[in-house]
Amino acid sequence: MQETNKPVDIVQDATYPNLYRLKWEDGVLSDDLYNRTRAVEILRNYDFYANVTEMQSSPAFKRSPGRPRKAADALKSKIGMEVAGSI
Repeated sequence: MQETNKPVDIVQDATYPNLYRLKWEDGVLSDDLYNRTRAVEILRNYDFYANVTEMQSSPAFKRSPGRPRKAADALKSKIGMEVAGSI
């Protein structure tokens, strides 16, 4: 398992004071801007989001047109929400 850079803090943007950036472990600020609620949610749930993204990119998650949706349906029920994008 490779080491990943994770967000460690949220920082108010200098130009847009109602928006925030994520500060990563290496000190770099994110290019994307977020409202405070979304920034806090990402910071608190980053490991969950990273895991879902990793699962979606795995070959087991993808399916051919004729294959049943078992892996995708199992993931949906596990995380309790619709998976982004079409499967």
